[in-house]
Amino acid sequence: MEYAFAIMTFALGAGLLLYALSLSKGNYNNIMKSWATNPPDKEKYAKEFGKTIAFIALAPIISGALSLFVSNIIAGVTLAVLLILFIIIGVGHMKKYL
Repeated sequence: MEYAFAIMTFALGAGLLLYALSLSKGNYNNIMKSWATNPPDKEKYAKEFGKTIAFIALAPIISGALSLFVSNIIAGVTLAVLLILFIIIGVGHMKKYL
């Protein structure tokens, strides 16, 4: 149970990276309808959305790696801060492609 946080955050990061890999191939249909917009170039939008999701996936991976060396509380706070920061950066990046 000592490594449960690390395992779960690595699994979350891996799942997001797999989703980002699918999007990076230009599969616009893999974007959930509630997240989708009507961009002029759907394939380019899907690729950029995939890059953004891959960037956001770094937050749980970094936090999981950190939890192997420090307490889970510090790693959890790091996860929350990184998620907020990476989502804000990702939203700013995606505004260019609408």
